[in-house]
Amino acid sequence: MPNFTLDDTDPTLAFSPAWATQLPSDPDLDHFFDRTYHAAQADGATMTFQFNGFAFALYGSKGPGHAKFQVQFDSTVLTLDAAQPQTAFHQQLFAHAFGNGSESATHLVKLTAVLSGDGIQGRWLDIDYITFASAPDSQWTSSIGTVTSSPPWLTG
Repeated sequence: MPNFTLDDTDPTLAFSPAWATQLPSDPDLDHFFDRTYHAAQADGATMTFQFNGFAFALYGSKGPGHAKFQVQFDSTVLTLDAAQPQTAFHQQLFAHAFGNGSESATHLVKLTAVLSGDGIQGRWLDIDYITFASAPDSQWTSSIGTVTSSPPWLTG
């Protein structure tokens, strides 16, 4: 079964304007996949992606001062928290598998930053990368068009 990793800079991820990218001077850049991340700058900032598969996972950092967030996939909405006592990178913020993993389907995932409100302890939320899995017979698709080509050694 093919597994895919999308860095936060991948064009198939749609970020609302309320996100910022890392600064080159960030001393923690070496702790992020491909030395990049997106950080929510306002309550309600969203990131969406669509994929054809049967499982996905969202990755970012966790730590003191980190915020809550909502994840919506298909018709399910969950509120989660990225706060924990110690800062850690490459952390799985959320993961979900659909069905038994033998069939791929198209799914829409939306992450929403919750930076204010009752019980909020922090205002930091970052997205580092996303992974998803597809069944062997599925074709990878996204909501934003992509160009694909075969490696030169596979073309006649």
